[in-house]
Amino acid sequence: MEKGSPAEWLEGALSKKPVKNRGFYGKKSWHSGKIYGMLKEKRGPRNGRLSLWAPVCVDAKRGGVVMREKMAVLLLALLLAGCASPSKTAEVSASDSAAPSPPVEKMSSSMVESAPRPLLETEIVSAYERAQRIYGWFDLAALPTSEESALVDGRLYYRVEADGIEDLEDLRAYLKSVFSRELTERLLEGEGVRIQYRDVDGVLYTSGGRRNRDAGKGAAQIETEQLDETTYCVNVMVDLLDEDGAAVVGLGSWSFPLALEEERWVFTDFQLVY
Repeated sequence: MEKGSPAEWLEGALSKKPVKNRGFYGKKSWHSGKIYGMLKEKRGPRNGRLSLWAPVCVDAKRGGVVMREKMAVLLLALLLAGCASPSKTAEVSASDSAAPSPPVEKMSSSMVESAPRPLLETEIVSAYERAQRIYGWFDLAALPTSEESALVDGRLYYRVEADGIEDLEDLRAYLKSVFSRELTERLLEGEGVRIQYRDVDGVLYTSGGRRNRDAGKGAAQIETEQLDETTYCVNVMVDLLDEDGAAVVGLGSWSFPLALEEERWVFTDFQLVY
C-alpha cells in the first residue's frame, strides 16, 4: 500500500480511539485528529453551513462500533465519488472520440446526372446556318483549291487550300461539329452529293465544282420546335416562285432534326433547300 494513499489514511483514521465530541452536531462522534482537522469547518444546521454529517445515535451496547462503521461507509463513499468521477468522464470522452463518424453517402452517376440545358432559339438558328455553310461544301461550292491536281480513280481532283483543313480528318472534324456520325460518313463517302473529297499522300483534294442557287426558291422562314429534352426540329418554309421569279405560287417546307448525340447537338438529317 502506497504511503499517504486514501486507503492508508482511512485505515489510520479508523484505528484511533474515541475522543470527546468537539462540537459536531450530534450526540457523539468517533473520529481522529486527522478527521477533525479536515472537517472542523463543517458545522451542522446550527451555524447555517451545510453539513456532511447527520445526527448520529450510538448504540449503548455496541459503543463506538456503530459510529466507526458509519464513518467507514461515509468515507469510503466520499473516496469512491472523488476517484470514480474522473475515470467515468474519461471513459465517456474516450467512447465519444472512438465513436465512428457517420458514413459518407455515395452518390451514383444517375443521382447527379442533370438534364441537358434547353437551347435558345438563337442557338438553334445559328447551328442551322453553320450546317448550311458546311453542307454547301458538298452541294453548292467546293472548298477553295489551288491549280495542283491529281487523278484519282479516273477523276481529276484539286488540292484544297483552306485554313485549318489540311487533310480528310480535319474535314471530318468540321462535319462532326454539326452533323451526326452517320451523316458525316455518308458525306465523306460522296453518297448523294455532287462534290467529293479525297486524301492524296496525306493532303486533302476535292473534285471541285459549283452550282447556282435554285432560282425558283424565294424567301425562307425558319421556326424551331422542341420535341423532347434531347431533340429539336428546325422547320424551314420557302416561298416557291413562278418561272419569272416574280410571284409566289406556293410554299415549300423541310424539317431537320437536331439531336443531342455524344454530348453534341448535331443534325441527323440535312440538305440545302435552294
